[in-house]
Amino acid sequence: MHWCLPKLRQNSQGASLLGIGGSSPADSTSTLCDDPKSDPDSKDCRGIGIAEKLSALRKLMKDEPQPLDYYIIPSADAHQSEYIATVDARVEYISDFTSSSAPAIVSTVSAHLFVDSRYWIQAARETNHSYWTVHRVGAPGEKT
Repeated sequence: MHWCLPKLRQNSQGASLLGIGGSSPADSTSTLCDDPKSDPDSKDCRGIGIAEKLSALRKLMKDEPQPLDYYIIPSADAHQSEYIATVDARVEYISDFTSSSAPAIVSTVSAHLFVDSRYWIQAARETNHSYWTVHRVGAPGEKT
């Protein structure tokens, strides 16, 4: 089953981040796409712009019983696989940045990508800087 960007999944113990706490994708009550069974390659998911995705995520963060100030989006999948399946490419989905290694943090007012030197040029080209701040990890003078 494909998911657009699994978000806070509800279970009997309350909210949990990305399924931590025992819930499975089938138990998820919301995603950033209208149809939680949507294929991430479908027009339903690809047709959503970055602003809308970030806005939807921030709304989900705000609507939690204990609202979240930050949401961490790992670049790895649950198994720490070397190659990530399309369905697990959460950073790419929300930012359009196609790196294999760039965790992201979304706050209530900003969004940040953390890229190492292998991806500095790629991040400059692929990232919409109106929505994302790119932090060049290891760059002289860069605060990360």
